[in-house]
Amino acid sequence: GDGHARFSFGLGTPGAVIVKAEIVGQPGLETVVAPRVADLLAGLFPATDEEFRGVFVRRRLRWGDARSDHFVARQLCLHFPGSPHYRCSAVPVLCYKAVELDDPQDAADALEIAGALLPVAESCRRHWHPRRNGEHLSISLLTAIWHVHIARGDIAALLATLERMRARMDRVSNYLSPSFNLCKSLLLYGYVLFRQGDQKRSREMFRLVVETFKRGAADVDVRRVTLLIELGASHRAAVLAAKALHTLDVDGASDIDGDAILAEALRVGDDTSTRLVQRLHAGLA
Repeated sequence: GDGHARFSFGLGTPGAVIVKAEIVGQPGLETVVAPRVADLLAGLFPATDEEFRGVFVRRRLRWGDARSDHFVARQLCLHFPGSPHYRCSAVPVLCYKAVELDDPQDAADALEIAGALLPVAESCRRHWHPRRNGEHLSISLLTAIWHVHIARGDIAALLATLERMRARMDRVSNYLSPSFNLCKSLLLYGYVLFRQGDQKRSREMFRLVVETFKRGAADVDVRRVTLLIELGASHRAAVLAAKALHTLDVDGASDIDGDAILAEALRVGDDTSTRLVQRLHAGLA
């Protein structure tokens, strides 16, 4: 019909999968799909930690289009029966795909799910691997959340989330992995504050980007080569922050390179990034 439906999947009796359909304006319904379909769904949705690591950890192994990635990420956030840190690690995918799809209902739904899982991420213990590290996960979720706020044009919520992330830094014990998202977020924070005319706090955030990169570099572990590679993004953000400070304090200029800052801060593709920049500027106007 013309109604909007949202489907979810769960385990039923052996060999069957419960399909729940939530249809706007109508009561929910449940049906049991055939075993052949259950086998197909079982191959699509990881059910164990090992399956999650084998299927969902790299972009190249996901399902190829934004809507499918969004759908699977949502199911994992809500129903994955394995370790809670893997449920949390699906949240950024959910948020970024909601931003890419640019559907208001998807955005609101992503914020609700992310908000519910943020305390779960905070409760996860520290671990060298980012997807098992509560410090990295909580900061990663906050980064994904502020992208959704920009997509919705909610500058007040954006600033509140960025400030929450800045405050969260006080409890970070190892900066190597968290510095990736922290530097991007603080770089954006400094830019937004600058556009709002708060140059004092803007400079504080730019200096904090540089300091965060230095902390990440100080925590380098040569056994974790992948994390060392990701430190390159923190370095790029630190260079842009340092350039902004130099432009303002040494050159005495009245503006900074916002295009370069936003290109580095945003974690979405070019088309989506262009849309977010437009909405951010519209919200700051």
